[in-house]
Amino acid sequence: MSYGQLVRDVGGLSIPTYDYVGITPPAAPTNGDQVLVYRIGGSSGTVVATLTLTYVSGELSSVARS
Repeated sequence: MSYGQLVRDVGGLSIPTYDYVGITPPAAPTNGDQVLVYRIGGSSGTVVATLTLTYVSGELSSVARS
């Protein structure tokens, strides 16, 4: 199973088919957000989902999909 398949199957966070994931910032922050933007059509393609990962003291505290 690929990482993309694993994320797609997590309940409540369903992500449509994608072929590119942009991650900003590339390393998880100690405090603050890391945003994953899923696209179809490569790096400049259509956004199909966005996950915002929030970290507090280096620990993942929440995940929101939009």
